Amino acid sequence: MDIVLLLVITAICPWLIMLFYKACFTLHILQLESYKNEQYTSWILSNLKKLAIISELSILSLLAGISLIIYFYYLNINTFYLFLVLWTAGISFLIYNRDKKPVKKPLVFTARVIRLMIIFWLVLAAELSFFIWLHPYAYSQQVKLKNYLLLFFTLVPLTLITPLNILLANYLAAPLEKAVKLFYFKSAQRKIRDMPDLTVIAVTGSYGKTSTKYITHSLLSPYYITLMTPESYNTPMGICKVIRGQLNREHKYFIVEMGARQAGDIKELCELVNPKIGVITAIGPQHLETFGSIDNIINTKFELIEHLDKNGLAIFNGDDPNCRKMAQRTTIPYKLYGIKDIKTLDLYACDITTGRQVIKFKTCCKDDGKSADFSVPLLGRHNTYNVLAAATVALECGLHLSHIVPALKLLNPIPHRLQLIQGGGGITIIDDAYNSNPRGAAEALTVLQDMDGGKKILVTPGMVELGTKEFEENKKFGIKAAEVCDIVILVGKKRTIPISEGLKESLFPKENLFVTASLTEAAAKLKQLAKTGDIVLFENDLPDNYDE
Repeated sequence: MDIVLLLVITAICPWLIMLFYKACFTLHILQLESYKNEQYTSWILSNLKKLAIISELSILSLLAGISLIIYFYYLNINTFYLFLVLWTAGISFLIYNRDKKPVKKPLVFTARVIRLMIIFWLVLAAELSFFIWLHPYAYSQQVKLKNYLLLFFTLVPLTLITPLNILLANYLAAPLEKAVKLFYFKSAQRKIRDMPDLTVIAVTGSYGKTSTKYITHSLLSPYYITLMTPESYNTPMGICKVIRGQLNREHKYFIVEMGARQAGDIKELCELVNPKIGVITAIGPQHLETFGSIDNIINTKFELIEHLDKNGLAIFNGDDPNCRKMAQRTTIPYKLYGIKDIKTLDLYACDITTGRQVIKFKTCCKDDGKSADFSVPLLGRHNTYNVLAAATVALECGLHLSHIVPALKLLNPIPHRLQLIQGGGGITIIDDAYNSNPRGAAEALTVLQDMDGGKKILVTPGMVELGTKEFEENKKFGIKAAEVCDIVILVGKKRTIPISEGLKESLFPKENLFVTASLTEAAAKLKQLAKTGDIVLFENDLPDNYDE
């Protein structure tokens, strides 16, 4: 190998490292967008400034320009060596000065991501091979230097089209991913079918499903061997992973949270786990951006009821009008829970009181006429519904109210869902970071309002994926916040405009409103403003693909 070729290879190595980081960044966005090409493309088109970083464009453009000048006017071995030095220095600078800020949810190197990364590099290799085919190896040093300069010039656009190459890799991987998904799906499906003594409990709804899942598990697990899908594992591959890795024949109950963004999602999950008991917590405008209408949301959630075992049970929030309508369409046995119109409910709560860390209410069961006093270590009156839903499931599974009472006392706060945390400096924090729907946000403000203490401070980026209702719902949120809060810190200068409008309309003091560009900036501002005794509500925390 001659010295020139060795130096060329050495100079290309930093570029490969830079390209790896750039590929990881765009793969991270693709992963956050659930590997959906349309959503990923939409993000790309909306965030061109993030992708086209000024320093990167400037340095790459400069290097491309220098390569052309040398190519046409000053081509000799010395100028070529100078170019290699400038190229290596410029690319090394870009690597060192890349965006290193911490992300909320980092890229997870799953098997799928690794496959996509391999396909991305194969696409890149094919593009470079095409260039080499156009400019074959030549023995003349002058021609070789020209070809090398053209190669480096070509690396510049290849860097800039990395997001497109990732998109292409995702398209090329689609048949393979479909085959992999089918293999895991069928494998998990067979495992479920081979466990006839297992009862699958499915929970869905526009909101409340994760809390209901956690509470149901807490009620059943002291008495039965019970497994639930962790965190927000509510997609086919996430649930398959739990089934294949954790579910075994000892389990009596398997509690599955079912998420949906479009019609058919719930049906697919039902075909996977074959649920016997189905709970629908509520219907609202969550994910309206992808569903398009409330009717589409209702029909998609009803897929759970349509696919329940014929000897199963459907459980509905009886205080939700849409759930009531769904119950009327149900052909298998069903039960209703709630706190209103108690004559029509199978399980209801009354005499509800809320405290700083507890909800207390009396629960009455229509079937046997018995009642019990529940004391639940959770915040928020709306959690009464989640407890009632879980209790209805527990009763169907053979427990009595007397079993539920002690189990509730052992209930741990649900992470990031109105979780009360004692922060430093005597500041109380209400962590509601995983809540992003209008009803939950309103309930969180009510909790904040009812708390005793110093100043009430809200930190929020607002709500997303509400389609045409997004502006309206965020403005309502701002109006409600003006009634409750002493200080409001908004995260995201563009996205939070509707909240600002609501605050302004309610004559909220301008000097108490702060708009920041990031959560890091918001945390710094909070540190300046919060004092001992103050209460801070963190309402919603958007993933990195929503950063402005």
